[in-house]
Amino acid sequence: MLDAAAQGFRQDVSVGGGPAPVTRTRIWGREDLRAERNLWIARKIGLKVLSDRIWQRTAATGSAVARDPIIEQLLTEPAEGERPDFLRLYEAEQRLALLMDDSEIRAEAVGRFAKAQQLAIPTYTELKTAFYKDRTDEEGRRVIYSVLLRDLHAAYQSQEHARYHRAKAARRLNAWGFALIAPGVVVLVLCYWLGQLGQLGPYHVLAVMWCGVSGAFLSRMILFQKVMATIGVEEITTDFSHFAIVLRLIVGVLGALVMYFLIVGEVVDGDFFPDWNGDADIWQRYDAGARKFPWQEPGFNIVSAPFAQLLIWSTLAGFSERIIPDRFARMEVAVSQSRR
Repeated sequence: MLDAAAQGFRQDVSVGGGPAPVTRTRIWGREDLRAERNLWIARKIGLKVLSDRIWQRTAATGSAVARDPIIEQLLTEPAEGERPDFLRLYEAEQRLALLMDDSEIRAEAVGRFAKAQQLAIPTYTELKTAFYKDRTDEEGRRVIYSVLLRDLHAAYQSQEHARYHRAKAARRLNAWGFALIAPGVVVLVLCYWLGQLGQLGPYHVLAVMWCGVSGAFLSRMILFQKVMATIGVEEITTDFSHFAIVLRLIVGVLGALVMYFLIVGEVVDGDFFPDWNGDADIWQRYDAGARKFPWQEPGFNIVSAPFAQLLIWSTLAGFSERIIPDRFARMEVAVSQSRR
């Protein structure tokens, strides 16, 4: 449906972007791990080259110092099968900024500012303006560059945090979809197979409710697909929580039931609304020469046109949160006009 569960292993992941990192568990498949590892190595190579360039520069000027053991440790590749930790690269980059000269900071800042603009970091404009001011000295540019790195790293971790919650919401929607749709499909298939279609007539209200739930779930799925690339963590955790999903499904059921009573009570009419007469309208009968399948109950074919219209309107009432309120508003206007 949205996001198949990955086959793989579980590993603790630290998510930063704030004062205190948050530890969580995530499922990683082998392909995901390989792609993540390659990305980590690619970024590590750039930092390793920068570290070597700094060491060579200091050696050429006669002020060479021993390589920072902390940086060397942070740039050590993770063991095979271990998920790489990008926080180590972020710390190494921050430490390298303390050793860079002004020309290196100016060169590296070009790409970092471009990335900050792409990520729409709030401090981008202020930092860039301050960085390129004529009166900003070398130490001032170093401080601004360090702040820029900090904000970039926080943005990276916020993106990762949002991806985690989007995947979690997708799995949650998948689980709800399976739990809601699968039982109805199983019941319908069994009734076809056992030839018990005629026994479903008295329970058509349950079909109306099921269509209302399905319509509500479909609307939630479509909404998620539209906003999942841009929605923030706060919206994900509220709009697609278990509570929000259940509440939306309840609204869908109520909308379908109200539409059912409006149709049965002949409050609404028109070419698109069924003339509902109860159980007798559920199934169409076979004609004399119609083909019959051995697992079908003799005499029954497909759902009737009135029942199909009823289910369609039930699904629409569950899908849209505006159909029933709009219908009530029209009824209120009609009642007010009739009193005049």
